[in-house]
Amino acid sequence: MTALQILPHELVPTGYRRPRPPSPVVPRDRLLSQAQRRAIRAAAEEAEKEAREKARLEELARMQEENRKRILREQELRMQLACPDPTATQKQKINLKILQLSALYDVPERDVVGPSRKGNSPKARQHLCWWLKESTQWSLCRIGRVLGRDHTTIMHAIKVHQKRIDAGEVEPDAVDRAWWRG
Repeated sequence: MTALQILPHELVPTGYRRPRPPSPVVPRDRLLSQAQRRAIRAAAEEAEKEAREKARLEELARMQEENRKRILREQELRMQLACPDPTATQKQKINLKILQLSALYDVPERDVVGPSRKGNSPKARQHLCWWLKESTQWSLCRIGRVLGRDHTTIMHAIKVHQKRIDAGEVEPDAVDRAWWRG
């Protein structure tokens, strides 16, 4: 066979294809896979962002709870410092003063610290509040706790009794103040 007799299709080996010219369009499958990858990446980034935000919110909630507990502990300590329970000797002195006032104002002892408004009971109670404030370094809250009253009630009682002292109706009890501190 001569060179002229060889046909062009015989020059190409079997199984070989002629290269196609590059297409300006990206194949559809490739576009789909890129879009899918972008969607997966965006979903992963969104999930990661949500996880970071959730962790941040949990941390803020934990810190807020710690602050709330700390504030409650501080308030409890302040209450204990401002209104501690009186010791036994203080209770004895208060009971003695209640007995003295009940004799002075001619009322039963239970009426001095009770809710009664009959007779001289309010005056005895106001005198006791004033005496506790003048004779001790107690806060109004602590006096109220001892007598089972609100601190504003104690303020009113002290003010009323002080007006009586200023008007000369009652003489301040200097002996009691010296006895309490001594």
